Parts: sequence; C-alpha cells; structure tokens
Amino acid sequence: MYDICVNTQLIVKPSLTLGARILCAVVQLTQQFGAEAVFSKKEISQKVEQMFPGSADQPGLSTHLSSHCVVNTSKNSGTEQRFMFRVGHGQLRLVRAADLQQNRGWEVSWPNFDSASQEERAMLEWAKALCGSAQPTPSNGTMVTLLDLAGSAKHLFVNESAAEYIATMNEAWN
Repeated sequence: MYDICVNTQLIVKPSLTLGARILCAVVQLTQQFGAEAVFSKKEISQKVEQMFPGSADQPGLSTHLSSHCVVNTSKNSGTEQRFMFRVGHGQLRLVRAADLQQNRGWEVSWPNFDSASQEERAMLEWAKALCGSAQPTPSNGTMVTLLDLAGSAKHLFVNESAAEYIATMNEAWN
C-alpha cells in the first residue's frame, strides 16, 4: 500500500484490485447476513466504501457490480474476476456450485490476492469454500472421482450435526 499527499490531504490507495475489494465486501456481508442473503448494488457499494474508503469514487465500481464480477452476464474478455451471481435486477450474492450447474458456460474466476493481507486472503478462501469448489479439479486429468468431490458440500451441513441430520431423516422416513 502506498500513500499520496494531495493538497495536504492524505489519500490512501488500496493495494487490492477493485474486484478483490468487492469480493471482501460481499464476503463480509454474507458472513453477517447468511449464505442465502442477497444484496443490492448499493449495499455492496456502501460496504466497499466502509472497508476501503475512497473506493466508491473510483470509476468502474458500478460496472464491476453490474457485469464484470457477475458469472451470469455476458463475458467481458478483459475481466478475470467473476464470483457473484445475479438473482434479480440489481440483486447479487456470492456464486454457488448449484448456480454453475444451470449453465456449463458460466465459470468462476477469483480476483488476484497477491498483495492482500492475511485477513483478506482468509475472505477469499471462505468464498471459495462457500462456492464449494464449484468446478472440481480432476486428480487424474480426465475424470472426476468420488475422492475429488469429498467435502465439496460441507458448507451445506455446517449448522447441523450428523446425529441431528440422521434423526430428521428417520422422522421423515417414518
């Protein structure tokens, strides 16, 4: 991170790309309101500004929220960060594996976190876990095995113990 002094005001230039800052904001909102929560572009913009002051004035924030960071929009060849899913007009959330199964042409790509802090990198890893490694990487290069899928849906059962799940299934069966 570096600082610039202009007219005796200190302006802090964030070290993260705009896409990475948006991802951090969406992760914090999702952690606060739950995995099923959907956010407006305005809510995301406000969170980006809160976390990274000065970002709301940066050109391109609206475009990133409308298309560049959204998997289910037309792809911009210059964009390498697509991690949100458009649920409705102006309504966004982090992408999930089920979203990607709707259309094989949609792909998740994560922003560059090379210059990120440890906390910011943890947010990226949390988002990837929520996404469930939506596109499993085959271990043998050609076919996805059951071992490749191990743990890919663990985020679905994070709030329910195995005993509770079995009891619920037994009640439904009887």
